[in-house]
Amino acid sequence: VNRILWLESVEEMFVTVFYGILDVASGEIACCNGGHNRPFITRRDGRVEMLSGNEGLMLGLVEHWEYHSSQLTLGPGDSLILYTDGVTEAMDYDQNQFTEDRLAECLQGANLAALPEMINSVVSCVRAFAGGAPQADDLTVLALRYTA
Repeated sequence: VNRILWLESVEEMFVTVFYGILDVASGEIACCNGGHNRPFITRRDGRVEMLSGNEGLMLGLVEHWEYHSSQLTLGPGDSLILYTDGVTEAMDYDQNQFTEDRLAECLQGANLAALPEMINSVVSCVRAFAGGAPQADDLTVLALRYTA
């Protein structure tokens, strides 16, 4: 996909991607990050963790780039939270960004909520922070909870 995008895209265009395959029997996820925001994991015990490592280059920038996969494991009740940069880069009227730290705090507060409520909580946190300031990007949040 990277090579196709490199061959067919116009200059300065790229795509970010987080690709994962969940083994529903074990909770293991084989994943690869192509320049996308690092996902969060909310653990059933209340911890909120940002996924670390395995940050590849955005797709379409370099013709021959080698991407590497990594593994993570979700336990029963753990959730994987993916989001676009419009969430963490949302700005208030003073041009302050929402940031990953604020997102982690928001997720901490909604950790055990049903997924639709967790997503709504994130959107509400961002909108409250922005205080009505116009935004330049979308707010997209995707959440997956492993139930075993």
